[in-house]
Amino acid sequence: MPGQDNKAFTGKIYSYLRFSTPEQQLGDSERRQLELAQKFAQDLGATLDETLIDRGLSGYHAAHKSKGYLGRFLEKVERGQIPSGSILVIENVDRLSREPIMDALTTVSDLLRKNISIQTLSPREHYDQESLNGGMIYALIGQMQRAHDESKRKSERITAARDQARKLAREQGKILTGRCPQWLKVVVDKTTGEKTFEVVPELGAAIAKIYELKLAGLGMRSIAKQLN
Repeated sequence: MPGQDNKAFTGKIYSYLRFSTPEQQLGDSERRQLELAQKFAQDLGATLDETLIDRGLSGYHAAHKSKGYLGRFLEKVERGQIPSGSILVIENVDRLSREPIMDALTTVSDLLRKNISIQTLSPREHYDQESLNGGMIYALIGQMQRAHDESKRKSERITAARDQARKLAREQGKILTGRCPQWLKVVVDKTTGEKTFEVVPELGAAIAKIYELKLAGLGMRSIAKQLN
Protein backbone atom coordinates (compact mmCIF):
# COMPACT_ATOMS: atom_id res chain seq x y z
CA MET A 1 0.00 0.00 0.00
CA PRO A 2 1.35 3.48 -0.84
CA GLY A 3 2.52 5.24 2.26
CA GLN A 4 3.88 2.26 4.16
CA ASP A 5 7.27 3.71 3.41
CA ASN A 6 6.67 7.20 4.81
CA LYS A 7 9.58 8.70 2.82
CA ALA A 8 7.88 7.62 -0.42
CA PHE A 9 4.53 9.14 0.53
CA THR A 10 4.41 12.67 -0.87
CA GLY A 11 0.69 13.12 -1.42
CA LYS A 12 -2.07 14.17 0.95
CA ILE A 13 -4.71 12.22 2.84
CA TYR A 14 -8.31 13.29 2.29
CA SER A 15 -11.23 11.84 4.20
CA TYR A 16 -14.67 11.70 2.62
CA LEU A 17 -17.74 11.22 4.82
CA ARG A 18 -21.30 10.91 3.56
CA PHE A 19 -24.68 10.01 4.94
CA SER A 20 -28.06 10.49 3.34
CA THR A 21 -30.65 10.58 6.13
CA PRO A 22 -31.33 12.94 9.08
CA GLU A 23 -31.36 9.91 11.38
CA GLN A 24 -27.73 9.19 10.50
CA GLN A 25 -26.82 12.83 11.13
CA LEU A 26 -28.38 12.72 14.58
CA GLY A 27 -26.72 9.38 15.28
CA ASP A 28 -23.14 8.20 15.28
CA SER A 29 -22.35 7.97 11.57
CA GLU A 30 -20.26 11.13 11.19
CA ARG A 31 -18.18 10.62 14.34
CA ARG A 32 -17.50 6.96 13.48
CA GLN A 33 -16.39 7.69 9.94
CA LEU A 34 -14.11 10.54 11.03
CA GLU A 35 -12.46 8.55 13.82
CA LEU A 36 -11.71 5.67 11.46
CA ALA A 37 -10.11 8.05 8.95
CA GLN A 38 -8.00 9.73 11.65
CA LYS A 39 -6.80 6.36 12.90
CA PHE A 40 -5.80 5.33 9.38
CA ALA A 41 -3.71 8.48 8.98
CA GLN A 42 -2.07 7.90 12.38
CA ASP A 43 -1.25 4.29 11.51
CA LEU A 44 0.39 5.60 8.36
CA GLY A 45 2.42 8.05 10.38
CA ALA A 46 0.79 10.91 8.50
CA THR A 47 -1.77 13.67 9.06
CA LEU A 48 -5.33 13.82 7.82
CA ASP A 49 -5.08 16.88 5.57
CA GLU A 50 -8.76 17.57 4.88
CA THR A 51 -12.16 16.08 5.62
CA LEU A 52 -15.00 16.42 3.12
CA ILE A 53 -18.52 15.84 4.46
CA ASP A 54 -21.73 15.50 2.46
CA ARG A 55 -24.64 15.54 4.87
CA GLY A 56 -28.03 14.39 3.67
CA LEU A 57 -26.95 13.71 0.07
CA SER A 58 -27.78 10.51 -1.74
CA GLY A 59 -25.09 8.33 -3.25
CA TYR A 60 -27.80 6.44 -5.17
CA HIS A 61 -29.08 9.48 -7.06
CA ALA A 62 -25.55 10.98 -7.26
CA ALA A 63 -26.58 14.15 -5.40
CA HIS A 64 -23.19 14.04 -3.64
CA LYS A 65 -21.53 14.54 -7.04
CA SER A 66 -23.92 17.12 -8.48
CA LYS A 67 -24.42 19.16 -5.30
CA GLY A 68 -21.84 18.05 -2.76
CA TYR A 69 -18.20 18.19 -1.80
CA LEU A 70 -17.37 14.96 -3.61
CA GLY A 71 -18.29 16.57 -6.92
CA ARG A 72 -16.05 19.54 -6.15
CA PHE A 73 -13.24 17.21 -5.11
CA LEU A 74 -13.53 15.31 -8.39
CA GLU A 75 -13.38 18.59 -10.30
CA LYS A 76 -10.17 19.51 -8.46
CA VAL A 77 -8.73 16.09 -9.29
CA GLU A 78 -9.55 16.62 -12.96
CA ARG A 79 -7.89 20.05 -12.93
CA GLY A 80 -4.76 18.64 -11.29
CA GLN A 81 -5.31 20.56 -8.05
CA ILE A 82 -5.05 17.43 -5.88
CA PRO A 83 -1.44 16.21 -5.50
CA SER A 84 -0.58 13.01 -7.36
CA GLY A 85 -0.14 10.12 -4.95
CA SER A 86 -2.81 11.36 -2.55
CA ILE A 87 -5.22 8.98 -0.82
CA LEU A 88 -9.00 9.37 -0.49
CA VAL A 89 -10.14 7.57 2.67
CA ILE A 90 -13.73 6.31 2.92
CA GLU A 91 -15.42 4.04 5.44
CA ASN A 92 -16.58 1.67 2.70
CA VAL A 93 -17.36 1.73 -1.00
CA ASP A 94 -21.01 2.69 -0.54
CA ARG A 95 -19.96 6.08 0.86
CA LEU A 96 -18.30 6.86 -2.46
CA SER A 97 -21.14 5.67 -4.67
CA ARG A 98 -24.38 3.69 -4.72
CA GLU A 99 -24.91 4.35 -8.41
CA PRO A 100 -25.14 1.68 -11.15
CA ILE A 101 -21.86 -0.14 -11.75
CA MET A 102 -20.70 1.79 -14.82
CA ASP A 103 -21.30 5.17 -13.15
CA ALA A 104 -19.58 4.05 -9.94
CA LEU A 105 -16.61 2.67 -11.88
CA THR A 106 -16.30 5.95 -13.76
CA THR A 107 -15.89 7.79 -10.45
CA VAL A 108 -13.17 5.36 -9.38
CA SER A 109 -11.46 5.56 -12.76
CA ASP A 110 -11.45 9.36 -12.67
CA LEU A 111 -9.53 9.18 -9.39
CA LEU A 112 -7.11 6.38 -10.21
CA ARG A 113 -6.02 7.71 -13.59
CA LYS A 114 -4.90 10.88 -11.78
CA ASN A 115 -2.96 8.69 -9.33
CA ILE A 116 -5.38 9.32 -6.45
CA SER A 117 -5.83 6.00 -4.67
CA ILE A 118 -8.83 4.93 -2.58
CA GLN A 119 -8.59 3.45 0.91
CA THR A 120 -11.63 1.76 2.43
CA LEU A 121 -11.65 1.13 6.17
CA SER A 122 -14.38 -1.49 6.41
CA PRO A 123 -12.97 -3.75 5.10
CA ARG A 124 -9.42 -2.39 4.94
CA GLU A 125 -8.65 -2.43 1.25
CA HIS A 126 -6.46 -0.19 -0.90
CA TYR A 127 -7.47 0.45 -4.48
CA ASP A 128 -5.05 1.84 -7.06
CA GLN A 129 -4.29 0.99 -10.67
CA GLU A 130 -1.86 -1.74 -9.67
CA SER A 131 -4.23 -3.50 -7.27
CA LEU A 132 -7.17 -3.35 -9.70
CA ASN A 133 -5.04 -4.74 -12.53
CA GLY A 134 -4.00 -7.48 -10.09
CA GLY A 135 -7.57 -8.69 -9.57
CA MET A 136 -8.96 -6.38 -6.88
CA ILE A 137 -11.37 -4.98 -9.44
CA TYR A 138 -13.62 -8.04 -8.93
CA ALA A 139 -13.93 -7.37 -5.20
CA LEU A 140 -14.58 -3.69 -5.90
CA ILE A 141 -17.31 -4.45 -8.44
CA GLY A 142 -18.93 -6.86 -5.99
CA GLN A 143 -19.10 -4.21 -3.28
CA MET A 144 -20.40 -1.60 -5.71
CA GLN A 145 -23.10 -3.94 -7.00
CA ARG A 146 -24.19 -4.80 -3.47
CA ALA A 147 -24.37 -1.10 -2.49
CA HIS A 148 -26.42 -0.27 -5.58
CA ASP A 149 -28.79 -3.21 -5.11
CA GLU A 150 -29.42 -2.27 -1.46
CA SER A 151 -30.30 1.31 -2.41
CA LYS A 152 -32.44 0.18 -5.34
CA ARG A 153 -34.50 -2.13 -3.13
CA LYS A 154 -34.92 0.63 -0.54
CA SER A 155 -35.98 3.10 -3.22
CA GLU A 156 -38.53 0.64 -4.61
CA ARG A 157 -39.98 0.00 -1.12
CA ILE A 158 -40.30 3.72 -0.44
CA THR A 159 -41.92 4.33 -3.83
CA ALA A 160 -44.41 1.51 -3.27
CA ALA A 161 -45.29 2.82 0.21
CA ARG A 162 -45.84 6.34 -1.13
CA ASP A 163 -48.00 5.05 -4.00
CA GLN A 164 -50.13 3.11 -1.51
CA ALA A 165 -50.47 6.17 0.74
CA ARG A 166 -51.57 8.30 -2.22
CA LYS A 167 -54.10 5.65 -3.22
CA LEU A 168 -55.60 5.63 0.28
CA ALA A 169 -55.68 9.42 0.27
CA ARG A 170 -57.60 9.46 -3.03
CA GLU A 171 -59.98 6.58 -2.32
CA GLN A 172 -60.54 6.78 1.43
CA GLY A 173 -59.54 10.32 2.35
CA LYS A 174 -56.59 9.11 4.41
CA ILE A 175 -54.13 11.82 5.37
CA LEU A 176 -50.98 11.43 3.33
CA THR A 177 -48.80 13.66 5.51
CA GLY A 178 -49.11 15.78 8.61
CA ARG A 179 -47.59 18.71 6.73
CA CYS A 180 -50.35 21.12 5.82
CA PRO A 181 -51.14 24.85 5.59
CA GLN A 182 -50.86 26.62 8.94
CA TRP A 183 -54.60 27.29 9.00
CA LEU A 184 -55.16 23.53 9.29
CA LYS A 185 -54.14 21.08 11.98
CA VAL A 186 -54.16 17.29 12.22
CA VAL A 187 -56.56 15.88 14.80
CA VAL A 188 -56.26 12.26 15.95
CA ASP A 189 -59.36 10.40 17.17
CA LYS A 190 -58.40 8.91 20.54
CA THR A 191 -60.65 5.91 20.03
CA THR A 192 -59.95 4.90 16.43
CA GLY A 193 -56.61 6.61 15.82
CA GLU A 194 -58.12 8.11 12.68
CA LYS A 195 -56.51 11.35 11.51
CA THR A 196 -58.42 14.25 10.04
CA PHE A 197 -57.73 17.87 9.18
CA GLU A 198 -59.40 20.57 11.22
CA VAL A 199 -59.48 24.31 10.54
CA VAL A 200 -57.78 26.50 13.16
CA PRO A 201 -60.64 28.98 13.83
CA GLU A 202 -58.75 32.29 13.98
CA LEU A 203 -56.48 31.39 11.04
CA GLY A 204 -59.36 30.02 9.02
CA ALA A 205 -61.20 33.28 9.56
CA ALA A 206 -58.20 35.21 8.20
CA ILE A 207 -58.10 33.03 5.08
CA ALA A 208 -61.84 33.55 4.54
CA LYS A 209 -61.34 37.32 4.93
CA ILE A 210 -58.57 37.30 2.29
CA TYR A 211 -60.90 35.63 -0.24
CA GLU A 212 -63.68 38.03 0.68
CA LEU A 213 -61.49 41.08 0.09
CA LYS A 214 -60.06 39.65 -3.13
CA LEU A 215 -63.54 39.02 -4.51
CA ALA A 216 -64.40 42.59 -3.58
CA GLY A 217 -61.69 43.74 -5.96
CA LEU A 218 -58.89 44.67 -3.56
CA GLY A 219 -55.26 44.12 -4.52
CA MET A 220 -52.60 42.28 -2.55
CA ARG A 221 -51.20 45.38 -0.82
CA SER A 222 -54.65 46.63 0.18
CA ILE A 223 -55.58 43.22 1.57
CA ALA A 224 -52.32 43.03 3.54
CA LYS A 225 -52.89 46.55 4.89
CA GLN A 226 -56.40 45.70 6.12
CA LEU A 227 -55.27 42.45 7.72
CA ASN A 228 -52.35 44.17 9.46
